[in-house]
Amino acid sequence: MRAGSRFREFTVGTFAAGMPLAVGEFAASLADRLRSPVVAIGDLIIDLAPGSVVRVSISTFGMAQKPLILTGIVAVVLVLGGLSATLTPRTLPVILVASGTLGGWAMARSPLTSAGASWMLALLLVGTGLAVLHVLRGRSDGDTSSPDAVGTQLEDPRIKYADRRSFLAYAGGMSATAVALVGAGRVVTNRSAQAARARVRLPPTSTTPTTTAAALSKLPDIEGLSPWITPNPDFYRVDTALTVPVIEPTDWSLMIHGLTKREMSLSFDDLLAMDVVDATVTLACVSNEVGGPLIGNAVWTGVLLSDVLALAEP
Repeated sequence: MRAGSRFREFTVGTFAAGMPLAVGEFAASLADRLRSPVVAIGDLIIDLAPGSVVRVSISTFGMAQKPLILTGIVAVVLVLGGLSATLTPRTLPVILVASGTLGGWAMARSPLTSAGASWMLALLLVGTGLAVLHVLRGRSDGDTSSPDAVGTQLEDPRIKYADRRSFLAYAGGMSATAVALVGAGRVVTNRSAQAARARVRLPPTSTTPTTTAAALSKLPDIEGLSPWITPNPDFYRVDTALTVPVIEPTDWSLMIHGLTKREMSLSFDDLLAMDVVDATVTLACVSNEVGGPLIGNAVWTGVLLSDVLALAEP
């Protein structure tokens, strides 16, 4: 197989593996009970990884850990798809089906998703990959750079050029489609989160931030010194959740059960009807070094856990 033919097969495999990821990203943004296949695989990796590995990755990469995991998953999928198409082209359909099965199980195992919808999405992703493989390989049929075609026929070079141009046009169109699907999915997800937050109306709180916090917040800015209250966009976030769940306030509920006299379920409105307080609290990651960025002060608004547990009479 010549270099041009290998490159073409690698491109075919890359698109056959990558387009399902873009479709899955877009589909997950349309339904609350679906998860992105990339995120689902990432969650599976984190769950299976030893705790020591997770802690080392957090301490090493900090807030960059999640983007690195998601980017790494996409890169591995694309490279494996390309190598499979180049080295073992006949097995690529089987690999796509196996990958779709793994992705479907990873999506369905989450308690926040619908198992039936997750498996239906997995079937769609497998169909997408097989369809892309069929279309792009169909564009490659006229390529005379393959070993079987060399020496068996004389072709007009204009036909060969047209075949390559057609293949590149299809590949470019699929690239644009994949980017558009991922971008649209991100826009829909962000709008859903913003809409959910806009529907929440916090009641007046019964307490104000401490006098110390109020006094220090009025201090003049000092070069090189962080503000007393950390702005929300700058507040650190280190955990094992690859994505932040979008909670619908009208459907959300908190179940309190176990070693309690009363088993009860509280809605979001039930919590807002309780005594809502403000508290200025400092949070610091256990992995934060002296002078490190994984620390911040914020005014937190909510209901005391002691008040919530008291309702259930533990």
